[in-house]
Amino acid sequence: MALLEGVMQTPEDAAVIRQLHQKGWSQRRIARELGISRHTVSRYRNLGDWQPHDSRRRCGQLAEHRQWLQQQFEQHHGNAEVVRQELIKHKGIAVSLRTVERAVQAWRQALRQSRQATVRYETRPGQQLQADFGELWVLIGGVRTKVHLCVLTLGYSRRQVVRVFRQQRQRHWLQALEEAFRFWVGVPEQVLIDNAKALVTLHNPATGELVINPVFAAFARHWGFTPKACWPHRPQTIAARLLRSSRQRRARCGLR
Repeated sequence: MALLEGVMQTPEDAAVIRQLHQKGWSQRRIARELGISRHTVSRYRNLGDWQPHDSRRRCGQLAEHRQWLQQQFEQHHGNAEVVRQELIKHKGIAVSLRTVERAVQAWRQALRQSRQATVRYETRPGQQLQADFGELWVLIGGVRTKVHLCVLTLGYSRRQVVRVFRQQRQRHWLQALEEAFRFWVGVPEQVLIDNAKALVTLHNPATGELVINPVFAAFARHWGFTPKACWPHRPQTIAARLLRSSRQRRARCGLR
């Protein structure tokens, strides 16, 4: 579906189009790079002059969906291009990427501050491995399918082992960990896990009480590591960042 036609918002935008055209970029490439229509590129390539315009109609389109936009922005970790695609898919509203970026600008600042508040915890070599599970939708045989990623990351070197499963079960956690130990030819002192029911029976941060699932506890004794659970509801996990990076790469390539 084509973007809505319209002139650019700033003189800088028009200057960028002219500069890219002078470098030999095609209209299609410029439009794709800037998230605008080829008609707009053609207009400014031929005219060159910037023209202000009344953007109230376009802003009004998004204003009535402000709450939905914020939910989508947070759900997709600040990826404005994905939000733009969701607007087309669910609301039938086609706007440029820059229009969406202007609409979510206030929330982007809050998201940036939240990320800056997350401090990486440094560990010495061999001390800790972080284990996370996440979900991702992919095409398998042309069918959109949800897969589960187990992401295992060494705390010091940040080396990773990733395993893909159709489900998230206790046996998949154990299988992924065992394969990682064999791949790295070693076992860390600690394995930091989330609070998945397959691994943690009880975790009360207020009292410090932690009860590890008996099967996982036996697995830990066999391999000689100490299981540790992260604080409940902590959002910044390795799996979340990996999935966010994957979605952003797919969005830049125009994939769903």
